[in-house]
Amino acid sequence: MGRHPSMAGDPPGGAPESGRLGAVPTNRSDGPAQLAHALLERLFALLRDCRAVVPQLEAGGDSESMSAQAERLLYFALVGALEAGLVRTAEDALTVLRQASQPLGPMGAEWLKRQERDL
Repeated sequence: MGRHPSMAGDPPGGAPESGRLGAVPTNRSDGPAQLAHALLERLFALLRDCRAVVPQLEAGGDSESMSAQAERLLYFALVGALEAGLVRTAEDALTVLRQASQPLGPMGAEWLKRQERDL
């Protein structure tokens, strides 16, 4: 199956296609928090990329053949499915971050008080 003309070339983010979509560089000096932050940034970049492609896939020209229209709609559905998954993933990540920012019940509150006293 060919590629829709609007899908050719570099993605909206401008990164060249290399077979690896936005690989997160792993530098041994980067800690887990920096790597997790980089992954979250890439998640939101992919979500922006999906949303930038959707308008191009929504509208077809009057002279569009049935085959081209079917292919465009297939890519439209594919990008929609990717976007829905990315949104769910982003919501899950935000839930984890919200839960992590709250004390872990009475034991967590006590631990935080001890940490404040020690400072």
